[in-house]
Amino acid sequence: KLSIDALKRVMDHGQYINGVEVESFEDHFSNFIGQEFFTGVASGTAALYLALKSKNIGIGDEVITTPLSYLASTSAIALTGASSVLCDVDQTLCLDFDKLKKAISRNTKAVILVHLYGNMGSVIEIQEYCKQNNIILIEDCAQACGSCIGTKKAGSFGDFGCFSFHPLKTLAAMGDAGGICTANKNDDIWLKVARNHGHTCRDDTSFWSHNLRMDALQASFLSEYLPHYSEALQMRLSQANFYLNEFNKLIQAEKIKVPEKRYDVFHSYNMFVILVSQRSEFIKHMADNGIEVKVHYPYTIDELTASSFSVITNDITKAKNVAREIVSLPMGSHVSINNLKYISKKVIDFF
Repeated sequence: KLSIDALKRVMDHGQYINGVEVESFEDHFSNFIGQEFFTGVASGTAALYLALKSKNIGIGDEVITTPLSYLASTSAIALTGASSVLCDVDQTLCLDFDKLKKAISRNTKAVILVHLYGNMGSVIEIQEYCKQNNIILIEDCAQACGSCIGTKKAGSFGDFGCFSFHPLKTLAAMGDAGGICTANKNDDIWLKVARNHGHTCRDDTSFWSHNLRMDALQASFLSEYLPHYSEALQMRLSQANFYLNEFNKLIQAEKIKVPEKRYDVFHSYNMFVILVSQRSEFIKHMADNGIEVKVHYPYTIDELTASSFSVITNDITKAKNVAREIVSLPMGSHVSINNLKYISKKVIDFF
């Protein structure tokens, strides 16, 4: 019903590009994150790309990021002409702060910190280090909308917080959509021009740019869903805690592992991930019992074909080991308590 109401509202006023729906969602979402400015764009990838371009990052520059992520965190860097420097992860499966410091060079212009699966690692330490060294910090919050440390939400630590509202995200549109948070008014002004061909008015453009606008229909859908989003996050947390409780003995016996979490992190659980050494056998066991599990992601970024062109790889042993063991279990509003009990039992049965 929420989606039908949103669709009807847009069809009634007929303003399908930019306009009141996008502006309304931008206001509501910036308030939700606790950041002064927010620009809606076409996707999470567009958000990362525009954040980099806003700081003139390009050929000859280096951007440090994680090898354990969806490819967009690296492809956005490559599309600017800059080089991606892959840095290993820690026990949270987010960037390892100590390894990051060693990866800094005179060409380092930015860090893209991915809050993988919704978890938040050393963002406070990395934020302070980037400030001290005049390095741009971009948070990739595609999987971390609503995650926070204390009361400070993901997307409000860095110079930019980049979000995806893809249908598989926890705050989901009915198609592609994304956005960028910032506390800098001039950056926000530039982003709103850059997402729209560089238009300064209808008949002129101040620089060449892409069409990376957020669709008004998607903004309308998101505006309808946002007031109910906290309920969805609490549901996911409840499901994650159910799994953790059921698997406690397996975790204690180190039969399975779960990513570490800071004590003060609220985890949005875009995915619930465990690490299993016998992954292939485990996936088959679950499939034989009618349960589909996924791997996010089976390859580190350096193993992708396109990476041979623009990626610099440091020692990423931890990330490579993790990529061979990670498995995502079902969760979400479509998963009932009886489903959770059945899934948990079959996980335990395997061991």
